[in-house]
Amino acid sequence: MYELQRILTSRLPDEPPLVTLREAFISFSSYLEDRRDIIRARFELVQKNPELQARLAQISDEWVGVVERVLGRHIGLEEPDVRTRLLAAVGVTALRIAVENWIESEHATLASLTRENFRIIEESWSAEVKV
Repeated sequence: MYELQRILTSRLPDEPPLVTLREAFISFSSYLEDRRDIIRARFELVQKNPELQARLAQISDEWVGVVERVLGRHIGLEEPDVRTRLLAAVGVTALRIAVENWIESEHATLASLTRENFRIIEESWSAEVKV
């Protein structure tokens, strides 16, 4: 978590929040690349243990809280708001899904999967939604 905080705080202050998140999570994904075996072992252990699944959900919420606070400060807010909470949750979820796909993949890099998830998010948000 500290590495992600460091990466987020090092981003340029004038870039849009979604760009900050995208680039920070891609950079963080690159940082995690050489930890694949450890992450895979932990993932498999969690999948077999409901108590660990609950703890992982709690940790995910903690990550969202950290990201929303750092992102809020990054864009000049004294306190996080609904926008920073939403963006933080989207970023953490994009990374989680990338990690799940990375564990199952033999060839993809975590950074490429994270980049693809953010591409989908950006395309989806910029597309006109028809109900």
